[in-house]
Amino acid sequence: MVVVKAVAGDGEWELHDEQRATGPFDALVRALRAPSERGDARRICSAVGMVPIVITLTDADGRTTTPAIPQDRCGLPQQKARQAIQALPWRTVTETRVRQTRSQTELESGCPGQYKPVIAIEAAVGRGAAGTAPLFPGTPPTTLQVCRYTLDPTSAVEVTGSGTLAAGRLTTATTLTGPAVARLVAGLNAAPPVTGRCDQPEAPFAVLADSGVVVETGGCHRTLSAAGGLRQVDPATAAILTG
Repeated sequence: MVVVKAVAGDGEWELHDEQRATGPFDALVRALRAPSERGDARRICSAVGMVPIVITLTDADGRTTTPAIPQDRCGLPQQKARQAIQALPWRTVTETRVRQTRSQTELESGCPGQYKPVIAIEAAVGRGAAGTAPLFPGTPPTTLQVCRYTLDPTSAVEVTGSGTLAAGRLTTATTLTGPAVARLVAGLNAAPPVTGRCDQPEAPFAVLADSGVVVETGGCHRTLSAAGGLRQVDPATAAILTG
């Protein structure tokens, strides 16, 4: 069977989990002998997906067979068959890693593993001018979680008229506190609207979690907030996010 679980120190993985059970098999045999139900075009079925159930039976002489699981009218494994399989005393024999679903950094920080290149997209589509109101109005935060992204050319976003833009892949994450937060907030709040085109290549960026603020850590050092519109950050403010 396929399972998704955390692997100590190495993130979250999709694993092929080979399990064995030695019985009793009375309930399972009865469930497998049941006929599949005929489909009904008038029946409303829920749009749910289910991982295929594959079991192999081995007799005392070592002969094996892989039985078909009886299906209900919606084409899903019958409930009695699922219950009989789940009730067996399974034990894991081997676990094989198939693919990593989340990195250790993602698990520990809560940052998304990938992030759209929202600043480059905003610059490409030009949906409107930025305002001048503070990006962090009211009482400034005392801590800020920073999720840092490098450009991943294998994960691209197509933008009409601007070609292909590389999405961001999470590299590191940290939490800013104290004077660093105060300097960053002051610099971002003072950032004026962008007035010209950026002649630098697409740049890595950082996302300030839960704030909706994204900042380029290289290139033209632009920022974008949930309010929309690009603003110009001075290099010293952007450098606070590079750690």
